Amino acid sequence: MTKGKFGIFDIILAVVVVAGIGLNVYGFGFRSSGAEANQNASPTASQTAAQTEKPTAVTRSPETTPAQASTPEPVETEQPKETPAPTSQAQNSYESYRGYADGETPSIGDFFWFTEDVKWDGLPKGITAITEFSTISGYWKAYTEDAHVMSDEEFLKWFNTEISGDANNVKFTYHTKNFTGFDAGNTIDISSWDGESYDGRFSGGQLVVGDIGTKGEEITIKDFYTLDGKQYAIGEIKYVSGEKEYIALVRP
Repeated sequence: MTKGKFGIFDIILAVVVVAGIGLNVYGFGFRSSGAEANQNASPTASQTAAQTEKPTAVTRSPETTPAQASTPEPVETEQPKETPAPTSQAQNSYESYRGYADGETPSIGDFFWFTEDVKWDGLPKGITAITEFSTISGYWKAYTEDAHVMSDEEFLKWFNTEISGDANNVKFTYHTKNFTGFDAGNTIDISSWDGESYDGRFSGGQLVVGDIGTKGEEITIKDFYTLDGKQYAIGEIKYVSGEKEYIALVRP
């Protein structure tokens, strides 16, 4: 080979060198491209899990405030009904009392309010005086006893009576059929008094019937009143002999 000239061998060597350099350069570029590709590629499953596995939000029920708390509904209970106090209308309804007409028979027990209390202590508290005649008309249970005897010798009677007419023309009638009385502890028949009546008038809340001069007796009932759903009346009977009896009425 002549110095200064390239032989075939030199040319081949030069090609090989150039090709090697090119491959190195190309290989470096390939690896770089591959890394970039790997970096740009889709993340792996573990990466995806790491990225997508976010803390799960815990949903809590809103705390119930006292105002929002459900309060059990109260159980309704039936309240006792109040009994209204007697009114004037209720008092007028006593006109329809038909004790005698319906065959009702009074007993001594109907008058314990008088024999045990009022006779000794006077009128009770809380009464309502009756001043209208329309409120006293009709049937009553009646009781009489001697006012001057304080022993078993007294004369006791209980029977039915009736007040009728109007305030200026009152008729006070005994209904004593089949009734008995007690005189000095002995039973007596008072049915003969049945239908006996006395005329008079009602004024200022007092009833006065009979006449000592013509009838031999006078009945004065000075207090008519209502208390606890009943009507009561008390008074006295004067006889021409000077003797007296207590009289008490009640209904129903």
